[in-house]
Amino acid sequence: MHDAVPETGQYTLQVICNDGLRLFLDDGELLSRWTPQGGVVETTVSTLEKGYHGLVLEYLKAPGQGGILFSCRKVNESAECGVLSYDPSGFVPLSQKPTADHADQKGLPGAQEAEKLEILESGPGATVVLPWGREKGFLLWGKVGIGDRLKFRFHSPEAGDRTLILALGRSRNSGIVKIAANGRILVKELDLYSPQNHFLEIEFKKVALAKGANELEFTMTGSNPAATEWRKGDGVNKMSFDYLRIR
Repeated sequence: MHDAVPETGQYTLQVICNDGLRLFLDDGELLSRWTPQGGVVETTVSTLEKGYHGLVLEYLKAPGQGGILFSCRKVNESAECGVLSYDPSGFVPLSQKPTADHADQKGLPGAQEAEKLEILESGPGATVVLPWGREKGFLLWGKVGIGDRLKFRFHSPEAGDRTLILALGRSRNSGIVKIAANGRILVKELDLYSPQNHFLEIEFKKVALAKGANELEFTMTGSNPAATEWRKGDGVNKMSFDYLRIR
């Protein structure tokens, strides 16, 4: 496929599907999770020059139903970046075995990984790092009751109203959380339940940040009636946190 970029700038490319994927732009690999899995939301930010770019999107479809959604938008804008065209005569399919060593687990530029953030408040043994996700993995907040809090310290390069982006997991045993930054509530109830596992970036605009240290707080407020346990007695009040970004 070829993608027409209307003007030079930074663009967010996102792929949503229910299995493994790879995304190539001008022969460079941008996204790679070439392994069977239950749900995928992959996002990357790239600087694109005005004009046409070659794009290859591969989808590893395991047995069962499938589907895929691709979007390309200029950072801070909602409109699609251009038109996709396809010339079948010039298409050469790629081949690569679906093994874990091809999975892209590198951190996004400028992202602060959840497993590296300083924890200011948490219940005993409530957090654990699981080896999936970017960098060393994602942080799972697991042994949680209603009203429990998890507080982090993160850093901002400058003061002012900024966009705070949180990569949070959605799954069938995830709960509903209240999120606050520096004591100000960003959302009273964010339902993280989903029948399919995936991570999704959530944006909070005009968040007042101080230069240097800031605080991010999660409070467990409940769970979706449709939520189910992975194992009996494991609970449905959980949250997965991969990374945060500031824009």
